[in-house]
Amino acid sequence: MSDADTYVHARIDADTKKRAKRRRLPVDAAVPNAKTEQAMAELDGGGGKRFATVEALMADMENDED
Repeated sequence: MSDADTYVHARIDADTKKRAKRRRLPVDAAVPNAKTEQAMAELDGGGGKRFATVEALMADMENDED
């Protein structure tokens, strides 16, 4: 086998085939809840926090009381 050869193995069940025929995603996409919509609106409006490091983000999350 050369480096150019590629093998792909996938398990495709009956439900995945049905979704493909209907041209849908292989997973159900959920509608965001009210809290998620509020957070997305805040970010769209320029709000939210920025962090210089992952450690700073994690520290902020650990101190969050929600």
